[in-house]
Amino acid sequence: MEMVKNERDIRNWYERYVNSFHQNDVEYMQNINLKYDHTERVVIEARGIANSLRLDHHDMTLVMLAAMLHDLGRYKQLKEYGTFNDRESINHAALALAILGEEGVLDNLDQTDAALIRCGIEHHNKLKIPSNLSEREKTIVKIIRDADKLDILRIVSQHYTHSEPERNNAIDFNLPEGDSINIEILTALENKQIVEVQSVKNRTELKLLQLGWIYDLNYPWTCQLIENRQFIETIVSTLPQTPEIKERCKIIIQDLVIRALDAKNSGLRGR
Repeated sequence: MEMVKNERDIRNWYERYVNSFHQNDVEYMQNINLKYDHTERVVIEARGIANSLRLDHHDMTLVMLAAMLHDLGRYKQLKEYGTFNDRESINHAALALAILGEEGVLDNLDQTDAALIRCGIEHHNKLKIPSNLSEREKTIVKIIRDADKLDILRIVSQHYTHSEPERNNAIDFNLPEGDSINIEILTALENKQIVEVQSVKNRTELKLLQLGWIYDLNYPWTCQLIENRQFIETIVSTLPQTPEIKERCKIIIQDLVIRALDAKNSGLRGR
């Protein structure tokens, strides 16, 4: 019961915290609501992944709390810097941890539980998962990373199919259109590695970075959901149809299908 009470208290704190950022500014509130809605969906996706792994109720609760708090820093980031681009402002995961510490949000939790939640937040946006984490830490980090990518791919696949006047530039960091592609990006995808954000200079490169996330997915369940929802195909349809891009995207889709089969063959079914 104590864990349930703590979960409820943290949720109530989170709602009050988000409400404190409300302003009479339509564009600003559009982006506050974008992050709030994203977080709600990440919690749902994280729960689905955790269920597929048959996590016990206690660790399921920790996963959902980490998911709820993973983008906590985004609200202050937007208010103070006017952007969601960490490169132009501040690491939003580190900011989230600082806020949690200042507010004492996790103080009533068992120290191990609090550390696991902080670990999930700290590493959700890093290029790679550190090898020195415990298995329990890795599980929480992997779930949050997969759940986060699931919803970001949903957001951007819808965003890229909108006409230009309907686009929210905060989603693609105000990057310019462009067909040029940094060779480092193509090399990373050829080697089935994720693309470093520092390489991205235009929207085409950003889309390729996001497609490359399939090489950073941790669970077949996640791959199956992405395949079923056709996020990758939607993003690919908005790219320049050069032979080089078409060939690379074909391989990405094939690799996703192969990984998704692991979930189907084990009897997991997700939509």
